[in-house]
Amino acid sequence: MSSDFLHGIPVRPYVSGPSRQSKPVQSQPKESFGGQFQKALYETSKLKFSAHALQRLKQRGIELNGKDLKNMEQAMNMLQEKGSKDGYLLYGNQGFVVNVPSHTVVTTMKHDEPTVITNIDSVAIVPQLDR
Repeated sequence: MSSDFLHGIPVRPYVSGPSRQSKPVQSQPKESFGGQFQKALYETSKLKFSAHALQRLKQRGIELNGKDLKNMEQAMNMLQEKGSKDGYLLYGNQGFVVNVPSHTVVTTMKHDEPTVITNIDSVAIVPQLDR
């Protein structure tokens, strides 16, 4: 023990453990403005998109703007008025399987080749505006 005193009080030296080095912070990959904009559109829409649907949108290169989402919301409301539970929105050459009560887009597809859709009770054809 040390015999050092500070104002008459014995002082013991403090020995700290080995210093820890901080790990460098890994930066998250930056999302493009277009990606951020698309994400914001989906979040502000009354439509919900399942994780699967968002993945399919990205995989298939389907991009929707605010007007597209508004048209799809109107079609979803029409399906709801008719009592639909699981529907299909045909929008140009794109299709969206939707759960009507929860206003959720379950999956998406492009009609580049023959397609069969099952387990739906109604279809809404949405005219796609010129881009």
